[in-house]
Amino acid sequence: MNQEIIDDFKQFITALFAQQSYDLNKRLDAMDERFDEVDARINGVEETIQDLSFSVAEAITVSNEVYDELLRDHEVRITRLEQMSA
Repeated sequence: MNQEIIDDFKQFITALFAQQSYDLNKRLDAMDERFDEVDARINGVEETIQDLSFSVAEAITVSNEVYDELLRDHEVRITRLEQMSA
């Protein structure tokens, strides 16, 4: 093989690797964009879950307060009835 053929092979290999590298980088960039979209969707779901969790906790607190007040009222009424029967 002469030097011209060797130089042609070098140029071919260099061009082949450059093209493959470009294609790979392009695919990786597309994957990064998709991961960014998935990450944004996950963040939205996390916010929704936090909102729902807060709403449930608030509803439970209100419910507990209502039942606590009802129990206190019953306790007062029972104490009065016990005192009246004693």
